[in-house]
Amino acid sequence: PATVRSWRSRFAEEGLAELGRVRSGRGRKSTIPQAKIDEIVE
Repeated sequence: PATVRSWRSRFAEEGLAELGRVRSGRGRKSTIPQAKIDEIVE
């Protein structure tokens, strides 16, 4: 699969430490505004 090829390529270029790191731009974007998060935390 393409995913496995991508992982192998990243491992060869960047090593084990970077393999598990989530790349920027990946994953779901936050739906809660930062101002609301700050309000809740305080």
